[in-house]
Amino acid sequence: MKNAAKWMGPGKPPAVILFMAALLPLLIACAAAVPVVTEYAIDFAEDLLTSASDNYSPDYAEDLKELLTILVAETKTPTETAYPGQAATLTTPLALDVAVLVQRASDGRLSDPVPIDDGATLYSDPNDPAAGDKLKISFRANCDCFVYVIAVDGTGFLVPVFPDFESIDPNPVQAHQLYIVPQADEWYGLDAYTGIEEIYFVASFTRRPELERSIKRLAAQKRRLRPDYRPVREAAIVPPTRGLVKVKTGQPATVQAQSGETHDYTPTSFLATAKGADLVITRWFHHKEMAP
Repeated sequence: MKNAAKWMGPGKPPAVILFMAALLPLLIACAAAVPVVTEYAIDFAEDLLTSASDNYSPDYAEDLKELLTILVAETKTPTETAYPGQAATLTTPLALDVAVLVQRASDGRLSDPVPIDDGATLYSDPNDPAAGDKLKISFRANCDCFVYVIAVDGTGFLVPVFPDFESIDPNPVQAHQLYIVPQADEWYGLDAYTGIEEIYFVASFTRRPELERSIKRLAAQKRRLRPDYRPVREAAIVPPTRGLVKVKTGQPATVQAQSGETHDYTPTSFLATAKGADLVITRWFHHKEMAP
């Protein structure tokens, strides 16, 4: 006790109290940014996780469950943690214009690009991967922010769409700039693995390192799938109470078809529930084989 009294000094408050007093504001700020996990983490994705476990491994399913848990966690960016010049932006809720565009294949031709609604059916040709429907993904934010786009196919396998983590990181994205993946006249084709597929969009005022780590860990896995795989049968939709308050028509945009021609389309605009809150959007579709 003598040593403790000497360390505190006569007439001074205990050093540990001074330390905690200085630390308290930091703890409060950190607590405001910590995700709060809800009960939705398992319920809304049970079928998807079952497919991921059966098709790959229980460990892979656990990693996917961790990512989905991050998606449903309530997150909010405190003004003091925003990067320079961004604090004023936090006074306006996040908004993201989103579209999943498709060129439908028929008789060896592709239709003009059009946005699809959730639950639409897209087709692949198991005998010719180049002959099926084609996809593009677009988004546009109302402010500078960090955007992550993740696709999970009909087997429960995850693929990062934006950023791809192999090129220069484009985050944060610029306000009101249209981003289309893949670019120019390139389009995604559908592989032979059918089932329900999801595309998750995450927009955040700050970088999400825990989400990046989870995506990278899953993306590093190699696909080893047996012919009798279990397809995803139910859409794993992040509950609409998480991150959304309003859905409306977005600003018109232009996309380039595989032919090189440009076409106009109108995306859907999603708005966050509150100032500083992250925005999480689920888009999904049925992936089936073309009839012979």
